[in-house]
Amino acid sequence: MSETHLDTEKATACESTTLRLWPAVLFALTGFLVSMGVAQFGSTNEHSILSLFLAPMGAFALLLLWWLFASRVPWLDRGIGIVLLGLALAALYLGQNNADISMVRVIFTMFALPYLAYGVVIVFVLSSSRCWGVQRWLATGYIILATAILSLMTVEGWGGDLRPGIIWRWDVAPAMSVESPNAVATLPAKVGEDDWPAFRGAHNDGILSGVTFATDWATPPAELWRQEVGSGWSSFTVIGDYFYTQEQRGDYETVICRNVATGEIVWINSVEAHFVEITGPGPRATPTYKDGKLYTHGALGAVQCLDAATGEVLWKRDLVKDTGARVPQWGFACSPLIVDDLMFLFAGDDDESDGGSAVVAYEIATGEIAWNKGKGKTGYNTPHLTSIDDVPQILMISHFGIQSFTAETGEVLWEHEWRSTRYPRVIQPVITDEGAVFIGTPDGQGTLRIDVALVDGAWTVTEAWNSKKLRPYFNDGVYRAGHLYGFDGNRITCVDIETGANKWSGDRTGGQMLLIEDMEAILILSEDGEVILIKADPDEYTIISRFQAITGKTWNHPVIANGKLFVRNSAEMACYELKMD
Repeated sequence: MSETHLDTEKATACESTTLRLWPAVLFALTGFLVSMGVAQFGSTNEHSILSLFLAPMGAFALLLLWWLFASRVPWLDRGIGIVLLGLALAALYLGQNNADISMVRVIFTMFALPYLAYGVVIVFVLSSSRCWGVQRWLATGYIILATAILSLMTVEGWGGDLRPGIIWRWDVAPAMSVESPNAVATLPAKVGEDDWPAFRGAHNDGILSGVTFATDWATPPAELWRQEVGSGWSSFTVIGDYFYTQEQRGDYETVICRNVATGEIVWINSVEAHFVEITGPGPRATPTYKDGKLYTHGALGAVQCLDAATGEVLWKRDLVKDTGARVPQWGFACSPLIVDDLMFLFAGDDDESDGGSAVVAYEIATGEIAWNKGKGKTGYNTPHLTSIDDVPQILMISHFGIQSFTAETGEVLWEHEWRSTRYPRVIQPVITDEGAVFIGTPDGQGTLRIDVALVDGAWTVTEAWNSKKLRPYFNDGVYRAGHLYGFDGNRITCVDIETGANKWSGDRTGGQMLLIEDMEAILILSEDGEVILIKADPDEYTIISRFQAITGKTWNHPVIANGKLFVRNSAEMACYELKMD
Protein backbone atom coordinates (compact mmCIF):
# COMPACT_ATOMS: atom_id res chain seq x y z
CA MET A 1 0.00 0.00 0.00
CA SER A 2 1.44 3.35 -1.02
CA GLU A 3 2.31 6.06 1.45
CA THR A 4 -0.07 8.39 -0.35
CA HIS A 5 -2.93 5.93 0.17
CA LEU A 6 -2.17 5.71 3.93
CA ASP A 7 -2.21 9.48 4.24
CA THR A 8 -5.56 9.54 2.46
CA GLU A 9 -7.04 6.99 4.91
CA LYS A 10 -5.80 8.96 7.91
CA ALA A 11 -7.23 12.16 6.51
CA THR A 12 -10.56 10.46 5.89
CA ALA A 13 -10.64 9.07 9.43
CA CYS A 14 -9.81 12.49 10.88
CA GLU A 15 -12.49 14.24 8.85
CA SER A 16 -15.11 11.71 9.97
CA THR A 17 -15.15 13.36 13.45
CA THR A 18 -15.78 17.09 13.45
CA LEU A 19 -16.13 18.53 16.96
CA ARG A 20 -19.21 20.71 17.39
CA LEU A 21 -17.50 23.34 19.50
CA TRP A 22 -19.76 26.41 19.62
CA PRO A 23 -22.08 25.17 22.44
CA ALA A 24 -19.08 24.41 24.64
CA VAL A 25 -17.64 27.86 24.02
CA LEU A 26 -21.01 29.44 24.81
CA PHE A 27 -21.43 27.51 28.08
CA ALA A 28 -17.86 28.11 29.27
CA LEU A 29 -17.88 31.80 28.35
CA THR A 30 -21.26 32.37 30.00
CA GLY A 31 -20.14 30.67 33.23
CA PHE A 32 -16.91 32.68 33.26
CA LEU A 33 -18.61 36.01 32.59
CA VAL A 34 -21.28 35.40 35.24
CA SER A 35 -18.59 34.54 37.80
CA MET A 36 -16.49 37.59 36.97
CA GLY A 37 -19.46 39.95 36.81
CA VAL A 38 -20.87 38.90 40.15
CA ALA A 39 -17.38 38.98 41.72
CA GLN A 40 -16.92 42.54 40.45
CA PHE A 41 -20.27 44.03 41.40
CA GLY A 42 -21.56 41.80 44.21
CA SER A 43 -20.64 42.14 47.87
CA THR A 44 -22.42 39.53 50.01
CA ASN A 45 -21.88 35.84 50.67
CA GLU A 46 -24.78 34.97 48.41
CA HIS A 47 -23.04 36.79 45.57
CA SER A 48 -19.83 34.91 46.38
CA ILE A 49 -21.60 31.54 46.33
CA LEU A 50 -23.01 32.36 42.90
CA SER A 51 -19.65 33.55 41.60
CA LEU A 52 -17.43 30.86 43.09
CA PHE A 53 -19.64 27.79 43.04
CA LEU A 54 -23.02 27.98 41.34
CA ALA A 55 -21.92 29.60 38.06
CA PRO A 56 -18.95 27.23 37.49
CA MET A 57 -21.02 24.19 38.50
CA GLY A 58 -23.83 25.20 36.16
CA ALA A 59 -21.40 25.69 33.29
CA PHE A 60 -19.75 22.35 34.10
CA ALA A 61 -23.11 20.54 34.06
CA LEU A 62 -23.94 22.05 30.66
CA LEU A 63 -20.50 21.10 29.34
CA LEU A 64 -21.08 17.51 30.45
CA LEU A 65 -24.40 17.44 28.60
CA TRP A 66 -22.71 18.90 25.52
CA TRP A 67 -19.93 16.33 25.68
CA LEU A 68 -22.31 13.41 26.03
CA PHE A 69 -25.03 14.41 23.58
CA ALA A 70 -23.88 17.19 21.25
CA SER A 71 -20.10 17.07 20.81
CA ARG A 72 -20.15 14.60 17.85
CA VAL A 73 -17.07 12.72 19.13
CA PRO A 74 -17.15 8.90 19.09
CA TRP A 75 -19.06 7.34 21.98
CA LEU A 76 -15.97 5.50 23.16
CA ASP A 77 -14.09 8.78 23.45
CA ARG A 78 -17.00 10.36 25.29
CA GLY A 79 -16.88 7.58 27.88
CA ILE A 80 -13.09 7.75 28.17
CA GLY A 81 -13.30 11.55 28.64
CA ILE A 82 -15.81 11.21 31.48
CA VAL A 83 -13.66 8.58 33.19
CA LEU A 84 -10.50 10.67 32.77
CA LEU A 85 -12.13 13.79 34.22
CA GLY A 86 -13.62 11.75 37.07
CA LEU A 87 -10.20 10.31 37.91
CA ALA A 88 -8.68 13.79 37.87
CA LEU A 89 -11.31 15.18 40.25
CA ALA A 90 -11.00 12.12 42.52
CA ALA A 91 -7.22 12.56 42.68
CA LEU A 92 -7.60 16.22 43.62
CA TYR A 93 -10.33 15.42 46.17
CA LEU A 94 -8.41 12.64 47.90
CA GLY A 95 -5.06 14.40 47.65
CA GLN A 96 -5.87 17.10 50.17
CA ASN A 97 -3.78 16.25 53.21
CA ASN A 98 -5.66 18.59 55.56
CA ALA A 99 -8.96 16.79 55.10
CA ASP A 100 -9.49 16.73 58.87
CA ILE A 101 -11.00 20.17 58.29
CA SER A 102 -14.58 19.74 57.13
CA MET A 103 -15.30 20.73 53.54
CA VAL A 104 -11.64 21.28 52.54
CA ARG A 105 -11.75 18.49 49.96
CA VAL A 106 -15.06 19.70 48.53
CA ILE A 107 -13.94 23.33 48.39
CA PHE A 108 -10.65 22.52 46.70
CA THR A 109 -12.33 20.27 44.14
CA MET A 110 -14.84 23.00 43.31
CA PHE A 111 -11.98 25.49 43.01
CA ALA A 112 -10.25 23.16 40.53
CA LEU A 113 -13.37 22.41 38.48
CA PRO A 114 -13.37 25.50 36.21
CA TYR A 115 -9.62 25.15 35.57
CA LEU A 116 -10.20 21.66 34.23
CA ALA A 117 -13.48 22.26 32.39
CA TYR A 118 -12.78 25.71 30.91
CA GLY A 119 -9.19 24.71 30.18
CA VAL A 120 -10.26 21.76 28.03
CA VAL A 121 -12.59 24.04 26.04
CA ILE A 122 -9.71 26.46 25.46
CA VAL A 123 -7.53 23.58 24.25
CA PHE A 124 -10.26 22.55 21.81
CA VAL A 125 -10.57 26.13 20.52
CA LEU A 126 -6.80 26.56 20.05
CA SER A 127 -6.54 23.22 18.25
CA SER A 128 -9.73 23.60 16.20
CA SER A 129 -7.78 23.42 12.94
CA ARG A 130 -6.41 19.98 13.85
CA CYS A 131 -8.20 16.67 13.43
CA TRP A 132 -10.03 14.99 16.31
CA GLY A 133 -7.26 12.46 16.88
CA VAL A 134 -4.84 15.30 17.69
CA GLN A 135 -7.37 17.26 19.74
CA ARG A 136 -8.16 14.22 21.84
CA TRP A 137 -4.54 13.75 22.88
CA LEU A 138 -4.00 17.46 23.49
CA ALA A 139 -7.05 17.54 25.79
CA THR A 140 -5.88 14.39 27.59
CA GLY A 141 -2.44 15.89 28.10
CA TYR A 142 -3.94 19.11 29.43
CA ILE A 143 -6.09 17.28 32.01
CA ILE A 144 -3.08 15.27 33.22
CA LEU A 145 -0.83 18.36 33.40
CA ALA A 146 -3.48 20.53 35.08
CA THR A 147 -4.19 17.81 37.64
CA ALA A 148 -0.50 17.49 38.42
CA ILE A 149 -0.10 21.24 38.93
CA LEU A 150 -3.29 21.58 40.99
CA SER A 151 -2.15 18.68 43.16
CA LEU A 152 0.74 20.85 44.32
CA MET A 153 -1.75 23.28 45.87
CA THR A 154 -3.85 23.18 49.01
CA VAL A 155 -6.50 25.20 50.83
CA GLU A 156 -5.18 27.46 53.56
CA GLY A 157 -8.66 28.65 54.52
CA TRP A 158 -11.19 30.99 53.04
CA GLY A 159 -11.82 34.68 53.12
CA GLY A 160 -14.77 36.66 54.35
CA ASP A 161 -16.19 36.51 50.83
CA LEU A 162 -15.91 32.67 50.92
CA ARG A 163 -13.08 32.74 48.38
CA PRO A 164 -10.71 29.85 49.18
CA GLY A 165 -7.14 30.74 50.07
CA ILE A 166 -5.09 28.57 47.74
CA ILE A 167 -1.36 28.19 48.39
CA TRP A 168 1.44 25.92 47.23
CA ARG A 169 1.93 22.98 49.56
CA TRP A 170 5.48 24.06 50.35
CA ASP A 171 4.21 27.42 51.60
CA VAL A 172 2.24 25.88 54.48
CA ALA A 173 3.63 27.51 57.61
CA PRO A 174 5.11 25.09 60.17
CA ALA A 175 3.56 25.01 63.62
CA MET A 176 5.15 27.48 66.01
CA SER A 177 6.81 26.20 69.13
CA VAL A 178 5.64 26.92 72.67
CA GLU A 179 8.50 28.74 74.38
CA SER A 180 8.90 29.09 78.12
CA PRO A 181 10.08 32.62 78.89
CA ASN A 182 9.58 33.63 82.50
CA ALA A 183 10.06 37.38 82.51
CA VAL A 184 7.72 39.65 84.46
CA ALA A 185 5.75 42.59 83.07
CA THR A 186 5.96 45.76 85.12
CA LEU A 187 2.41 47.06 84.85
CA PRO A 188 1.07 50.51 85.76
CA ALA A 189 -1.02 50.95 88.90
CA LYS A 190 -4.10 51.72 86.82
CA VAL A 191 -5.23 51.65 83.21
CA GLY A 192 -4.16 54.77 81.33
CA GLU A 193 -6.44 56.92 79.19
CA ASP A 194 -4.63 55.80 76.03
CA ASP A 195 -4.50 52.10 76.97
CA TRP A 196 -6.73 49.50 75.28
CA PRO A 197 -7.94 47.10 78.00
CA ALA A 198 -10.51 45.00 76.13
CA PHE A 199 -11.95 43.92 72.80
CA ARG A 200 -12.68 47.06 70.69
CA GLY A 201 -11.53 49.31 73.53
CA ALA A 202 -12.62 50.21 77.02
CA HIS A 203 -16.27 50.49 75.95
CA ASN A 204 -16.20 47.66 73.37
CA ASP A 205 -17.40 50.09 70.70
CA GLY A 206 -14.38 50.61 68.43
CA ILE A 207 -14.29 54.36 69.17
CA LEU A 208 -11.05 56.22 69.90
CA SER A 209 -11.45 59.65 71.56
CA GLY A 210 -8.98 62.38 72.44
CA VAL A 211 -6.45 61.35 69.80
CA THR A 212 -5.31 62.95 66.53
CA PHE A 213 -2.39 62.03 64.31
CA ALA A 214 -0.78 62.98 61.00
CA THR A 215 -2.56 61.54 57.97
CA ASP A 216 0.00 62.11 55.21
CA TRP A 217 1.01 58.53 54.53
CA ALA A 218 2.85 59.15 51.27
CA THR A 219 5.65 57.96 53.52
CA PRO A 220 3.92 55.32 55.68
CA PRO A 221 4.11 55.50 59.47
CA ALA A 222 7.40 54.22 60.86
CA GLU A 223 7.40 50.47 61.46
CA LEU A 224 8.69 49.79 64.97
CA TRP A 225 8.77 46.02 64.65
CA ARG A 226 7.29 43.01 62.88
CA GLN A 227 6.93 39.56 64.44
CA GLU A 228 5.78 36.12 63.40
CA VAL A 229 2.61 35.15 65.25
CA GLY A 230 0.69 31.93 65.84
CA SER A 231 -2.65 31.48 64.07
CA GLY A 232 -5.91 32.86 65.48
CA TRP A 233 -8.27 35.82 65.18
CA SER A 234 -7.61 37.49 68.52
CA SER A 235 -7.05 41.25 68.68
CA PHE A 236 -4.84 43.08 71.21
CA THR A 237 -5.11 44.31 74.77
CA VAL A 238 -2.55 47.06 75.46
CA ILE A 239 -1.61 48.15 78.99
CA GLY A 240 1.33 50.51 79.49
CA ASP A 241 4.49 49.02 78.00
CA TYR A 242 2.93 45.60 77.34
CA PHE A 243 0.32 44.02 75.14
CA TYR A 244 -1.52 40.71 75.10
CA THR A 245 -3.05 38.48 72.43
CA GLN A 246 -3.92 34.82 71.90
CA GLU A 247 -2.23 32.48 69.42
CA GLN A 248 -2.30 28.83 68.37
CA ARG A 249 1.10 27.17 68.71
CA GLY A 250 1.12 23.51 67.76
CA ASP A 251 -1.40 21.70 69.93
CA TYR A 252 -1.60 24.54 72.44
CA GLU A 253 -3.72 27.64 72.73
CA THR A 254 -1.51 30.33 74.17
CA VAL A 255 -2.02 33.68 75.84
CA ILE A 256 1.11 35.75 75.24
CA CYS A 257 2.40 38.92 76.84
CA ARG A 258 4.78 40.95 74.64
CA ASN A 259 6.79 44.12 74.96
CA VAL A 260 5.30 47.11 73.14
CA ALA A 261 8.71 48.53 72.22
CA THR A 262 10.07 45.40 70.54
CA GLY A 263 7.26 42.87 70.11
CA GLU A 264 9.39 40.37 72.02
CA ILE A 265 7.69 37.77 74.24
CA VAL A 266 7.63 38.39 78.00
CA TRP A 267 5.66 35.31 79.06
CA ILE A 268 3.47 32.55 77.59
CA ASN A 269 0.52 30.79 79.17
CA SER A 270 -0.51 27.61 77.32
CA VAL A 271 -3.53 25.32 77.39
CA GLU A 272 -3.57 22.01 75.52
CA ALA A 273 -6.30 22.73 72.96
CA HIS A 274 -6.40 22.87 69.17
CA PHE A 275 -9.52 24.05 67.41
CA VAL A 276 -9.42 23.61 63.62
CA GLU A 277 -11.87 24.54 60.88
CA ILE A 278 -11.85 26.00 57.39
CA THR A 279 -11.58 29.70 58.32
CA GLY A 280 -8.37 29.02 60.22
CA PRO A 281 -7.24 27.34 63.45
CA GLY A 282 -6.73 28.88 66.82
CA PRO A 283 -8.39 31.07 69.46
CA ARG A 284 -10.82 33.78 68.40
CA ALA A 285 -11.33 35.91 71.51
CA THR A 286 -9.36 38.87 72.82
CA PRO A 287 -8.09 38.97 76.43
CA THR A 288 -9.67 41.45 78.86
CA TYR A 289 -7.60 43.30 81.48
CA LYS A 290 -8.72 44.53 84.88
CA ASP A 291 -6.81 45.38 88.07
CA GLY A 292 -3.67 43.45 87.22
CA LYS A 293 -5.50 40.37 85.99
CA LEU A 294 -6.12 39.05 82.50
CA TYR A 295 -9.29 37.15 81.59
CA THR A 296 -9.23 34.86 78.57
CA HIS A 297 -11.53 32.58 76.57
CA GLY A 298 -10.34 29.80 74.25
CA ALA A 299 -11.95 28.46 71.09
CA LEU A 300 -12.77 25.14 72.81
CA GLY A 301 -14.12 26.78 75.96
CA ALA A 302 -11.13 27.20 78.31
CA VAL A 303 -11.80 30.17 80.62
CA GLN A 304 -8.88 31.55 82.63
CA CYS A 305 -7.97 34.29 85.04
CA LEU A 306 -4.24 35.03 84.84
CA ASP A 307 -1.81 37.24 86.68
CA ALA A 308 -1.18 39.83 83.95
CA ALA A 309 2.39 40.38 85.15
CA THR A 310 3.53 36.75 85.15
CA GLY A 311 0.93 34.66 83.26
CA GLU A 312 0.33 32.54 86.38
CA VAL A 313 -3.08 30.84 86.41
CA LEU A 314 -5.22 32.19 89.26
CA TRP A 315 -8.26 30.13 88.32
CA LYS A 316 -9.47 28.13 85.34
CA ARG A 317 -12.86 26.83 84.16
CA ASP A 318 -14.24 24.82 81.26
CA LEU A 319 -17.25 26.53 79.68
CA VAL A 320 -18.47 23.29 78.08
CA LYS A 321 -18.51 21.41 81.38
CA ASP A 322 -19.92 24.37 83.29
CA THR A 323 -22.91 24.98 81.04
CA GLY A 324 -23.38 21.81 78.98
CA ALA A 325 -22.74 23.88 75.85
CA ARG A 326 -21.44 22.44 72.62
CA VAL A 327 -18.40 23.88 70.87
CA PRO A 328 -19.96 25.86 68.01
CA GLN A 329 -19.06 25.31 64.36
CA TRP A 330 -16.60 28.22 64.26
CA GLY A 331 -15.39 27.87 67.86
CA PHE A 332 -16.14 29.97 70.93
CA ALA A 333 -15.42 33.53 69.84
CA CYS A 334 -16.76 35.99 72.43
CA SER A 335 -14.27 37.99 74.46
CA PRO A 336 -14.80 38.29 78.22
CA LEU A 337 -16.85 41.28 79.39
CA ILE A 338 -16.02 42.45 82.92
CA VAL A 339 -18.62 44.45 84.86
CA ASP A 340 -17.80 45.13 88.50
CA ASP A 341 -17.09 41.71 90.05
CA LEU A 342 -18.51 39.53 87.26
CA MET A 343 -17.28 38.25 83.91
CA PHE A 344 -19.78 37.45 81.14
CA LEU A 345 -19.50 35.00 78.24
CA PHE A 346 -21.85 33.54 75.64
CA ALA A 347 -22.13 29.75 75.71
CA GLY A 348 -25.22 28.99 73.61
CA ASP A 349 -28.16 26.78 74.53
CA ASP A 350 -30.36 24.45 72.48
CA ASP A 351 -33.25 24.54 74.95
CA GLU A 352 -35.11 27.82 75.45
CA SER A 353 -38.13 26.30 77.23
CA ASP A 354 -36.97 27.36 80.70
CA GLY A 355 -35.53 30.71 79.67
CA GLY A 356 -32.28 29.16 78.47
CA SER A 357 -28.71 29.20 79.70
CA ALA A 358 -26.91 30.89 76.83
CA VAL A 359 -25.12 33.56 78.89
CA VAL A 360 -22.93 32.69 81.86
CA ALA A 361 -21.65 35.05 84.56
CA TYR A 362 -18.50 34.08 86.51
CA GLU A 363 -17.31 35.69 89.73
CA ILE A 364 -13.95 37.17 88.82
CA ALA A 365 -12.48 36.56 92.28
CA THR A 366 -13.09 32.81 92.35
CA GLY A 367 -14.34 31.62 88.94
CA GLU A 368 -17.59 30.40 90.50
CA ILE A 369 -20.76 30.72 88.42
CA ALA A 370 -23.00 33.57 89.56
CA TRP A 371 -25.81 32.95 87.06
CA ASN A 372 -26.48 31.19 83.76
CA LYS A 373 -29.50 32.40 81.75
CA GLY A 374 -30.58 33.58 78.33
CA LYS A 375 -31.76 32.39 74.94
CA GLY A 376 -29.75 31.73 71.81
CA LYS A 377 -28.38 28.53 70.31
CA THR A 378 -25.59 30.06 68.26
CA GLY A 379 -23.73 33.33 68.20
CA TYR A 380 -20.22 34.66 68.00
CA ASN A 381 -20.77 38.03 69.65
CA THR A 382 -19.28 39.45 72.81
CA PRO A 383 -21.70 40.59 75.59
CA HIS A 384 -21.99 44.38 75.43
CA LEU A 385 -22.36 46.78 78.35
CA THR A 386 -24.48 49.88 77.72
CA SER A 387 -26.95 52.19 79.41
CA ILE A 388 -30.43 52.98 78.09
CA ASP A 389 -32.55 55.56 79.87
CA ASP A 390 -29.89 55.63 82.60
CA VAL A 391 -30.29 51.90 83.30
CA PRO A 392 -27.01 49.93 82.97
CA GLN A 393 -27.54 46.63 81.16
CA ILE A 394 -25.79 43.90 79.21
CA LEU A 395 -26.91 43.25 75.64
CA MET A 396 -26.43 39.85 74.08
CA ILE A 397 -27.01 39.20 70.37
CA SER A 398 -27.47 35.64 69.13
CA HIS A 399 -29.43 33.72 66.52
CA PHE A 400 -32.51 34.36 68.75
CA GLY A 401 -32.26 38.11 68.33
CA ILE A 402 -31.25 40.29 71.28
CA GLN A 403 -31.74 40.18 75.04
CA SER A 404 -30.93 42.67 77.78
CA PHE A 405 -29.82 41.53 81.26
CA THR A 406 -29.08 43.10 84.58
CA ALA A 407 -25.47 42.35 85.44
CA GLU A 408 -26.05 41.40 89.07
CA THR A 409 -28.78 38.76 88.70
CA GLY A 410 -29.27 38.04 85.00
CA GLU A 411 -32.84 39.33 85.10
CA VAL A 412 -34.09 39.88 81.56
CA LEU A 413 -35.03 43.54 81.22
CA TRP A 414 -36.25 43.29 77.63
CA GLU A 415 -35.80 41.16 74.53
CA HIS A 416 -36.58 41.24 70.83
CA GLU A 417 -36.89 38.06 68.83
CA TRP A 418 -35.41 38.30 65.33
CA ARG A 419 -34.02 34.90 64.50
CA SER A 420 -31.21 34.53 62.01
CA THR A 421 -32.26 32.08 59.32
CA ARG A 422 -29.12 31.15 57.39
CA TYR A 423 -25.94 32.65 58.79
CA PRO A 424 -24.80 33.18 62.39
CA ARG A 425 -24.59 36.65 63.86
CA VAL A 426 -21.06 37.79 64.60
CA ILE A 427 -20.90 41.59 64.85
CA GLN A 428 -21.43 43.73 67.92
CA PRO A 429 -24.54 45.87 68.44
CA VAL A 430 -24.32 49.61 67.84
CA ILE A 431 -26.25 51.78 70.31
CA THR A 432 -27.01 55.51 70.24
CA ASP A 433 -27.60 57.75 73.26
CA GLU A 434 -31.28 57.89 72.33
CA GLY A 435 -31.75 54.11 72.74
CA ALA A 436 -31.58 53.08 69.08
CA VAL A 437 -30.02 49.63 68.81
CA PHE A 438 -28.74 48.19 65.52
CA ILE A 439 -28.52 44.43 64.93
CA GLY A 440 -26.54 43.29 61.89
CA THR A 441 -27.11 40.03 60.02
CA PRO A 442 -25.51 38.76 56.80
CA ASP A 443 -27.17 38.65 53.39
CA GLY A 444 -30.97 38.56 53.18
CA GLN A 445 -31.83 39.87 56.66
CA GLY A 446 -29.62 42.95 56.69
CA THR A 447 -29.58 45.37 59.63
CA LEU A 448 -32.51 45.97 61.97
CA ARG A 449 -32.99 49.14 64.00
CA ILE A 450 -35.01 48.82 67.17
CA ASP A 451 -35.88 51.69 69.53
CA VAL A 452 -35.75 50.79 73.21
CA ALA A 453 -37.22 52.96 75.97
CA LEU A 454 -38.31 52.77 79.59
CA VAL A 455 -41.88 54.12 79.72
CA ASP A 456 -43.73 54.29 83.05
CA GLY A 457 -41.54 51.58 84.52
CA ALA A 458 -41.95 49.17 81.58
CA TRP A 459 -39.58 48.54 78.69
CA THR A 460 -40.83 49.07 75.14
CA VAL A 461 -39.12 47.77 72.00
CA THR A 462 -40.19 49.06 68.60
CA GLU A 463 -38.91 48.07 65.17
CA ALA A 464 -38.01 51.24 63.25
CA TRP A 465 -36.61 49.85 59.99
CA ASN A 466 -34.82 46.93 58.39
CA SER A 467 -32.22 47.79 55.76
CA LYS A 468 -30.94 45.39 53.11
CA LYS A 469 -28.28 47.98 52.25
CA LEU A 470 -26.17 46.97 55.24
CA ARG A 471 -25.60 43.22 55.50
CA PRO A 472 -22.48 42.71 57.66
CA TYR A 473 -21.07 39.29 58.42
CA PHE A 474 -18.21 39.59 60.92
CA ASN A 475 -17.07 43.12 60.09
CA ASP A 476 -18.02 45.47 62.93
CA GLY A 477 -19.36 48.98 62.35
CA VAL A 478 -19.35 52.31 64.18
CA TYR A 479 -21.82 55.16 64.75
CA ARG A 480 -21.22 58.87 64.32
CA ALA A 481 -23.52 61.89 64.03
CA GLY A 482 -26.67 60.24 62.80
CA HIS A 483 -24.99 57.74 60.50
CA LEU A 484 -23.90 54.13 60.71
CA TYR A 485 -20.64 53.16 59.02
CA GLY A 486 -20.04 49.48 58.40
CA PHE A 487 -19.93 46.82 55.71
CA ASP A 488 -22.48 45.55 53.25
CA GLY A 489 -20.92 42.14 52.76
CA ASN A 490 -17.33 43.29 52.28
CA ARG A 491 -18.14 46.74 50.84
CA ILE A 492 -17.66 49.83 53.04
CA THR A 493 -21.07 51.46 53.44
CA CYS A 494 -22.76 54.39 55.14
CA VAL A 495 -26.48 54.49 56.02
CA ASP A 496 -28.76 57.08 57.59
CA ILE A 497 -29.90 55.86 61.03
CA GLU A 498 -33.27 57.58 60.73
CA THR A 499 -34.37 55.79 57.55
CA GLY A 500 -31.84 53.02 56.86
CA ALA A 501 -31.27 54.59 53.44
CA ASN A 502 -27.88 54.09 51.82
CA LYS A 503 -25.78 57.26 51.70
CA TRP A 504 -22.89 55.76 49.76
CA SER A 505 -21.08 52.49 49.06
CA GLY A 506 -17.30 52.47 48.84
CA ASP A 507 -14.59 49.94 48.11
CA ARG A 508 -14.77 46.22 48.76
CA THR A 509 -12.13 45.89 51.45
CA GLY A 510 -13.63 43.72 54.16
CA GLY A 511 -11.78 43.92 57.44
CA GLN A 512 -12.43 45.83 60.66
CA MET A 513 -12.75 49.53 61.54
CA LEU A 514 -12.10 52.08 64.26
CA LEU A 515 -13.73 55.51 64.57
CA ILE A 516 -11.11 58.21 65.29
CA GLU A 517 -13.65 60.57 66.80
CA ASP A 518 -11.65 63.80 67.09
CA MET A 519 -10.44 63.46 63.49
CA GLU A 520 -13.88 62.66 62.05
CA ALA A 521 -12.18 59.72 60.37
CA ILE A 522 -12.45 55.95 60.22
CA LEU A 523 -9.44 53.64 60.16
CA ILE A 524 -9.97 50.32 58.39
CA LEU A 525 -7.66 47.32 58.49
CA SER A 526 -8.70 45.55 55.30
CA GLU A 527 -8.92 41.81 54.80
CA ASP A 528 -5.73 42.08 52.71
CA GLY A 529 -3.80 43.78 55.52
CA GLU A 530 -4.00 47.34 54.15
CA VAL A 531 -4.63 50.24 56.53
CA ILE A 532 -7.08 52.72 54.98
CA LEU A 533 -8.10 56.03 56.51
CA ILE A 534 -11.42 57.47 55.24
CA LYS A 535 -13.53 60.48 56.17
CA ALA A 536 -16.51 59.85 58.43
CA ASP A 537 -18.56 61.88 55.99
CA PRO A 538 -22.10 60.79 55.04
CA ASP A 539 -22.08 62.93 51.90
CA GLU A 540 -19.13 61.34 50.13
CA TYR A 541 -16.82 58.34 50.30
CA THR A 542 -13.34 59.84 50.57
CA ILE A 543 -10.05 58.07 51.18
CA ILE A 544 -7.61 60.23 53.15
CA SER A 545 -4.61 57.93 53.04
CA ARG A 546 -3.59 54.27 52.94
CA PHE A 547 -0.61 51.93 53.25
CA GLN A 548 0.07 48.19 53.25
CA ALA A 549 0.71 47.17 56.85
CA ILE A 550 0.82 43.35 56.74
CA THR A 551 0.10 40.65 54.17
CA GLY A 552 -2.27 37.71 54.10
CA LYS A 553 -5.85 37.19 55.17
CA THR A 554 -6.53 39.68 57.98
CA TRP A 555 -9.65 39.44 60.12
CA ASN A 556 -8.25 40.69 63.43
CA HIS A 557 -9.36 44.07 64.81
CA PRO A 558 -6.72 46.84 64.71
CA VAL A 559 -5.81 48.75 67.87
CA ILE A 560 -4.44 52.25 68.45
CA ALA A 561 -2.95 52.72 71.91
CA ASN A 562 -0.39 55.17 73.30
CA GLY A 563 0.34 56.59 69.86
CA LYS A 564 0.96 53.23 68.23
CA LEU A 565 -0.99 51.22 65.69
CA PHE A 566 -1.08 47.45 66.27
CA VAL A 567 -2.13 45.09 63.48
CA ARG A 568 -2.05 41.33 63.12
CA ASN A 569 -3.50 38.34 61.31
CA SER A 570 -2.93 34.61 61.66
CA ALA A 571 0.68 34.78 60.46
CA GLU A 572 2.30 38.09 61.40
CA MET A 573 1.89 41.17 63.56
CA ALA A 574 3.37 44.65 63.29
CA CYS A 575 3.47 47.89 65.22
CA TYR A 576 3.65 51.39 63.70
CA GLU A 577 4.44 54.74 65.29
CA LEU A 578 1.78 57.33 64.49
CA LYS A 579 2.87 60.96 64.34
CA MET A 580 0.61 62.49 66.97
CA ASP A 581 -0.73 66.02 66.44
